[in-house]
Amino acid sequence: MTTSVSRAATLLTIPQGEVRGLIAAGRLLAVLVDGEQRVPLWQFTEESPRDLLPGLEQILSSADGMDWRLLSAFMTTPQRALKMNLALNAIEWAHVGGAEDSLFSALEAARD
Repeated sequence: MTTSVSRAATLLTIPQGEVRGLIAAGRLLAVLVDGEQRVPLWQFTEESPRDLLPGLEQILSSADGMDWRLLSAFMTTPQRALKMNLALNAIEWAHVGGAEDSLFSALEAARD
């Protein structure tokens, strides 16, 4: 699922220009869907006010060149390599402070 840049700004309570700055700096992923710039929703926390997922900038850097749909599937699907008491998806792993090395290793494996 994705949202517009305008809605992303509302979620983050920042101006649209700042959202575009985050995108340009590689700190927020945006993709073209039917000619419109869209922001995948998995990048946002569920807290209120919303924020960006912990470690997002490093995740995006590690996933550079990966198809955004594959990355979105990876981030939202439980990964065997990301276990605490049960398999977590990458978003849950980042929220609970799981080891970044494990996340990046699982991300690399998902590329192959």
